[in-house]
Formats: sequence, C-alpha cells, structure tokens
Amino acid sequence: VYSKKYHNDALCASVLRELVPMCDEEGNDMYPPARRKLAREGIPFAPRQARLMTMEDYEQADLVIGMDEENRRDLMRLTGGDKAHKVHLLMDYTDRPGEVADPWFTGDFDTTFRDVLDGCRGVLEKITQGKL
Repeated sequence: VYSKKYHNDALCASVLRELVPMCDEEGNDMYPPARRKLAREGIPFAPRQARLMTMEDYEQADLVIGMDEENRRDLMRLTGGDKAHKVHLLMDYTDRPGEVADPWFTGDFDTTFRDVLDGCRGVLEKITQGKL
C-alpha cells in the first residue's frame, strides 16, 4: 500500500505494511526463509504481524499492489471492483509483467527477491517521475 503522505522529497520513503486480502495469513510474522533471505542481502526488517486489509486502507492509499492474480482477485472483491483503479500487480512495473514467483511452492527465494526488487524499483521510478 503506497500513500503520497509518505512521499519524501524526490525519493519515496519506504513504508511496508503487512496487509493481506485473505485471512489465512492474518496474525503471522514474515515467513522465516524470507527473513533469512533479507538478512543475507543486508536488508533490515522488524517483526510484523499481518492483518486483513480494510476498505479504509484502500480509501487512504494511492496505490495497492498485489503479488499474483489470486491477490488481485481478492483485492477486487474487497474493494468492490477497484473503482478508483488503485490495484495493480507488482510485476506490472517491470519489463516482465505477470506474477511474482511464489517461493511457498518453489523454495526459490532468490527469484522471488529479484522479482520484488525489480518491481519495487519500477514503482519507485514511477513515483519519482511523478507518474504515480
């Protein structure tokens, strides 16, 4: 979820929220292999607890990003069809549109990390260019 109120000068201040469109992850912290991958990459993180995204979250956000089509479907249902056109897939901001590789099934956190990094860089580029 990205909101312009967190935009800082010419660069975007990173705001991570663990919002999930479905209840199966509610209350969970980050998946342990994902924490290990972030640690290996030197990326700091703090414990967090996933919670369900609400319509209020949607209304306050300028951008809502899902990782895969299942996320998009859940977000569309949650938001009543995304009338404000805020819901997008992260990989839409790369030269490889589609879904972020899901390490839950593959165990391949390197590919997932690459996808998320490329997607985040693409989002940041659009924000700093004033296109979001």
